[in-house]
Amino acid sequence: MASDQEALELDDIQGIVLRAYGDLRHAAYVCLRIDDPARARAWLRDLAGQVTPASKVVDKKVRAVQRLNLALSWPGLAALGLAADALATFPDELRTGMDDPERARVLGDVGDSAPQHWHFGVGSPPVDMVLMLYAGTEEGLHTLERRELERLRGASVCHIEHTTALPGAKEHFGFTDGIAQPAVRGDREPTVAGQVAVPAGEFVLGYENDYEKLPWTPSVAGSSHARAHRLPPCHADGPHAQTRRRFDIGKNGSYMVLRKLEQDVDGFWAYFRARAAEIAAPAEVGDVATWLASKCIGRWPSGAPLVLAPHHDDAAAAHPSRRDDFRYADDPEGLRCPFGSHIRRSNPRDSRDRVGGGSISDVSPRRLLRRGRTYISADGTQRGVLFLALCANVRRQFEFVQQTWLGNRRFATLDQDPDPVIGGGRPGDGFTVPAHPFRYRLPDLPRFVTTRGGGYFFLPGLRTLSYLADDPS
Repeated sequence: MASDQEALELDDIQGIVLRAYGDLRHAAYVCLRIDDPARARAWLRDLAGQVTPASKVVDKKVRAVQRLNLALSWPGLAALGLAADALATFPDELRTGMDDPERARVLGDVGDSAPQHWHFGVGSPPVDMVLMLYAGTEEGLHTLERRELERLRGASVCHIEHTTALPGAKEHFGFTDGIAQPAVRGDREPTVAGQVAVPAGEFVLGYENDYEKLPWTPSVAGSSHARAHRLPPCHADGPHAQTRRRFDIGKNGSYMVLRKLEQDVDGFWAYFRARAAEIAAPAEVGDVATWLASKCIGRWPSGAPLVLAPHHDDAAAAHPSRRDDFRYADDPEGLRCPFGSHIRRSNPRDSRDRVGGGSISDVSPRRLLRRGRTYISADGTQRGVLFLALCANVRRQFEFVQQTWLGNRRFATLDQDPDPVIGGGRPGDGFTVPAHPFRYRLPDLPRFVTTRGGGYFFLPGLRTLSYLADDPS
């Protein structure tokens, strides 16, 4: 059995898995549908050599100045001609899709966020592939995008999302984003204080996960074709009865969650200004609207966590060497960082159930590698985050966090308290701010974030990508 200390195969893992490409501010996410499978495979064969491996971003001496990665949906794998018995080995989440009615309910994609209102990722034909392009300048991105679209064969563009990082790594509400990323065990990237190292198998298929197990991965029947592409044999059981006799097409791959989340920035700040005018806040907090918004986020706009800076923003606590170095044991009553705040729900750290029940401190198996980017529509009327996360088990990681922690209105024994960032909008929804002698209750919490698109995708290792580019039937 492989060890969680097994060296990562950097030449086979796509670069976006291990790095967020923060040095490249501009990106385009080109959604494609396959029109002609044979020509699309020929295009993939040409493209495979250009896909950026982790080895070209981890080592700064050879770091690529422009980067390209590719993900495929389950319908896209089928359109390329992957055999039915191989398609059946993918997880249900990919097979049914993010827009499945039951899955949409689990994820909270209802009302205005329901799939029928999405800009992409629903309907027929579906998004088969996502070509991800990254460059350091806007001109460089346009050049890269034009070149790749001119080379495109056998597929057509059904949607494009352009993103540009905001100054200071902010998101549109004005808060520093991208903090508290887990470290991947086996990666050589230096860690910062408070950063937790998570086994590689929680993010990259083919390695031991947090349970010291090799999870099953997608597989294909043995063939000379599979051997020619050096696909490894399966080392873990899977849904196929003969999995151990098959070849692993998941090795060094990952599952990608893509969601377009539109932010109502004006509504967000209007709500907190209105609530600020209604309460008698402590004098030391300064601007009350910012204080209340920070209570909902769990951090100040600078990124300083409330656990370390409970009353006002603090540049020292926002420093990268300190901003993730804290535990909730220092705030057992939520007087600094409310139990329902966004960061306490999405990463409970060492919190324990307030009613004396089980621990929720073991969050390592729920962690995600977040690779999201901010966007603004061409006419400037819409803005938000193109949320992109990578994991090895969509249901246990992304969907669990989305439903059980973020979507749970009774999280940590709260009552009618949804996540204040991505929830809200139902009658009775509010946000509770613990305080002595009396708590604050912010009523009529609206929904500030609306889902506008999304999908689940397979981000294959480069060997598997080459296999798929040949006839995989």
